[in-house]
Amino acid sequence: MVNRLLLLAPCFVIAMALSPVGEASALMAGRAPDSAEQRIDPNRLDSPWAGVGSVKVLAGVFSGVLVDRRFVLTAAHVVDGAEPSGIHFVLNLDEGGGLYLPVRRVHVHPSYRGFTLPFAYFDLALLELQEPAPELAPVYPMAFAPLKPGTVLRFVGHGGSGSGDSGPGTRPSVSTRRIGGNQADRFVPLPGKSGGQAMFLFDFDADGVPNRMGAQRLPNDVETAPSLGDSGAPAFVDDGWRRTLVGLITFVADPDQSGVPRGVFGSIGGGVLLGPSRDWILRTIGAAAAGDAR
Repeated sequence: MVNRLLLLAPCFVIAMALSPVGEASALMAGRAPDSAEQRIDPNRLDSPWAGVGSVKVLAGVFSGVLVDRRFVLTAAHVVDGAEPSGIHFVLNLDEGGGLYLPVRRVHVHPSYRGFTLPFAYFDLALLELQEPAPELAPVYPMAFAPLKPGTVLRFVGHGGSGSGDSGPGTRPSVSTRRIGGNQADRFVPLPGKSGGQAMFLFDFDADGVPNRMGAQRLPNDVETAPSLGDSGAPAFVDDGWRRTLVGLITFVADPDQSGVPRGVFGSIGGGVLLGPSRDWILRTIGAAAAGDAR
C-alpha cells in the first residue's frame, strides 16, 4: 500500500511499495537516435496540442491544459498557496512568442490538503482566466469513465527533457512543448469506492531495463516519463481524430527506493484521473459561466 509521499521538486518522488497486484498505488526521450529535440511539438496553431500550455508561477514553470475557454486544469501542488497575480497561463500558438494569460482566481480541489494520501488523489486545480483564451486555441473534452489496463496515454508537457539513459539535461520552458506516451499499467483504487480509479501508474521501459509493471512497452521514440515541470501535464486518450483528456501527470518516482534517478529508464510515473473529481470540475466551470451570464 502506498502510504507516504515526499515533495522533492516541481514533480514529486514517491516513497512507495507496489504490491504484486499494484494496489493503491517535458517528457523524457528514449535512446539515440531519439532525442529531446525530436520530442518538441512545433509552436503552431495547427498543432493538435496548441491548447496545452505552461503554468508560470512566479519563476517556476509547470504545465496545464485548456478545458474551457476560461479555465485551465493543472495540478493543485503547482499553484496551492500562490496568489493569482503571480500566475500566468502561457499559450504558444505561433513562433512569435508566448501569449501570457493572467489568472483571475485559483480553484483548488476542496479535498486536496497537500501531497500525502488520501489527499493526493485530488491533486487538481482549475485556473480561472481573467479573459477567455483565443477562439482558435483548442479546448479539450474530458472523459471520466474508468480506463482499461494497457490504455495508451499521450502526454504533452512543458517540463525538462533528456535521454532515458542519462536523465534530464534541459530545464522546463514556457516556449517548448514536448510530447510522448506510455501505457496505464496499473491503477490506484479510490478508497471506499468499488471499481473507482483515483490514479494511474506507468513505468519507463527500454531494452535491457527491467519491466517493473509487466506491460508491453511503446516504441523507443514514443515511450516517456515525466521530468521537472511536467506536473500538471495532460494525459490524453488519442485515437487520431479525437483527443480526450482523462487525467494529469503529478509525480515521477523511484518505486523501490533503490536510488534510480527520476526520469531515467526504470523509474515510474503517474498521476490523477478525472473521474473522482467530475462533479467538482463541472460545477466549478458551470458556476463561473452562470456568474458571467448575470
